[in-house]
Amino acid sequence: MLLLLRQPSPRVHQLSKAEGWLCGRERGARSSGALRHWLQWRYLAVVAALCLPSLPARAEDCIDVSRDAAIQLSGQLIHTTFPGPPDDEGMAGADQPESAYLLKLDTPRCFLGDEFLDREVDVKLIQLVVNGDDDRGLFAQLKEFQGRRVTVAGNKAFGAHTGHHHALVLLVVSSVSGSNADAHGSGIDVVQGFYRALGEGDGSQAASLVIPAKRKSGPLSAAEMSRFYGNLRKPLQLMDVTELGGSRYRATYFFETEGGHRCNGSSVVTTVTLDGVNLISRIVAENGC
Repeated sequence: MLLLLRQPSPRVHQLSKAEGWLCGRERGARSSGALRHWLQWRYLAVVAALCLPSLPARAEDCIDVSRDAAIQLSGQLIHTTFPGPPDDEGMAGADQPESAYLLKLDTPRCFLGDEFLDREVDVKLIQLVVNGDDDRGLFAQLKEFQGRRVTVAGNKAFGAHTGHHHALVLLVVSSVSGSNADAHGSGIDVVQGFYRALGEGDGSQAASLVIPAKRKSGPLSAAEMSRFYGNLRKPLQLMDVTELGGSRYRATYFFETEGGHRCNGSSVVTTVTLDGVNLISRIVAENGC
């Protein structure tokens, strides 16, 4: 981030304190109420790996959610499962896990015009909502484009205000589009993305880069990778990825388990192309980890 020498903006950035805590900065935002506090910390569980502070947008660049105008956003589509919200509203099954589609924006955007947004809010993640009246085609498209770069459109956005909202801004989606041709990039991009996701403890994102037959269960499933890589004493750090030829790559990395075992590891990763998309089909550890 470039630090501009100018007077601080009077705007309130709801994520600034969280981003500052994660990135070694303190920009002093405050939340109010137990629910808002819970929402922000639930949001942090996803945004922690994204804490690259951004330049504040000007008010005229913000999206005003009070208007019924078309909204179009681009970024990476992520599917994540969250623990259920605290049972403080008397709702049955409130503690049950629930999943959500999130859009990781290419660049942070500013939103305003909603009583739940506390003036102006810069965000990197948007929760996508499908209206119950819409056909199931949208759900099928979201599932198909999981982990890929997409463009979504809608004409209604609002600020988070319940325990079932997992980002500070939500968009009701009317359409989603993506391209298989550039879905995951080259083979080396896929391998790098896979290990970076493991470094963040994000099993869901890592699993989206694996062929469907191996992501449903076993060591390459989202649950197993989140369980292991999300509970390391020192998170996995990707050191290098080199091309071996024949869609094979060697990844070298380091991590330390909760029990103190240190792994200076390497694996040979094989990728395949399915429907124009590069995915990981096989991983062979060269030294046991």
